Amino acid sequence: MKNVFFNAALEFDARAALAMTGQYSSIYQSIYPPLGGPAPTQQVVDAIIYSAKVAGQVSSYSDLFKSDDSISVGKCNIDRAMLPANTMFLVTGIAIQYAEAAGTTDANLKAANFGMIPVAMRYGEITISTDGRPIVDKLSMEVFHNYGGSVATGDTNAAAGTAVTYTMEQNTVGFFQLANPKWIYPQVPISVDLRFAAALGSANSCVKILLFGAKNVSL
Repeated sequence: MKNVFFNAALEFDARAALAMTGQYSSIYQSIYPPLGGPAPTQQVVDAIIYSAKVAGQVSSYSDLFKSDDSISVGKCNIDRAMLPANTMFLVTGIAIQYAEAAGTTDANLKAANFGMIPVAMRYGEITISTDGRPIVDKLSMEVFHNYGGSVATGDTNAAAGTAVTYTMEQNTVGFFQLANPKWIYPQVPISVDLRFAAALGSANSCVKILLFGAKNVSL
């Protein structure tokens, strides 16, 4: 099974010296103190930023991250669409998923079975940015139209009683690895703009985004 984090922490380490300058130098020094200096007070860990919302029967959607968001397990894990102070996140992969919930409440959203995006989304586009800096720009959502990288190794033949078997290459539906990882800086709003080829199926249509990568945490 392929790891969806793809050495995100190593990427973080390799890119940190260039990114953590100026106002972010204290973060760098807390993770990578000078030789002979104090012990590290932070370390780098694999992490996911996620948000799920009931989008409804719309042909575009831009409210996955909002300034009035608050942390709610199963719905969103950052406040106010931004990272907290002194936390940096390197995005190395993105997953987009879709579900039809039983209703429009938070309980319905959290109980929804998210999976592969429908055709209306597949032929749409996504732009993700932070403080005006693009992470992806008008990226075709075709790249998210997958079953988590599963590869069929057998054929369905009901008459013969054989079943399809799968070899899993990765374990997250709708995952796309970035060839060009990007930083999200502390207390900078994250924006996601989705444009669909057609309106989603119903008032209960839900969309979920997962940003895979690495961040710094206190020891």
